[in-house]
Amino acid sequence: FGKIHPRYGSPYVAIFVQSLIASLFIAMSFIGATVTEAYLILLDTTLLIYFVPYGYMFLSYAVLRSRNRGTEGGFKMPRSNLLAYFIAASGFATTLLAIIITLIPPREAGHVLLYEIKVVGGFLLFVLGGGLVFRFAPPKA
Repeated sequence: FGKIHPRYGSPYVAIFVQSLIASLFIAMSFIGATVTEAYLILLDTTLLIYFVPYGYMFLSYAVLRSRNRGTEGGFKMPRSNLLAYFIAASGFATTLLAIIITLIPPREAGHVLLYEIKVVGGFLLFVLGGGLVFRFAPPKA
């Protein structure tokens, strides 16, 4: 992806792959849908992708807080473990609620099952694509 164009100095392979993937997802969202429904499919898929890292962030906060329970010299915010776990749980619950709300199809959705397949399928394709890029990336020196 990082191959640079000799004349223009731009990462042309990454731009080409990104435009191909974006075109594929836009075409997928328009199959059997109106313009409004296609926009909502793309929006909901993007929101799902957006919220997943926040879920990981709140869960990792709780895990890291429990692993460093007896360590000295570190700055802990907040000092109370109970309050820290409450913050992590409420943040994760809020993120999970946002993900669930994103999965509820709008009234404009003509075919609810097709809408859900497109949103969840698009999300899974993004996650799978990212995993494949990560898996087959050349090792760092």
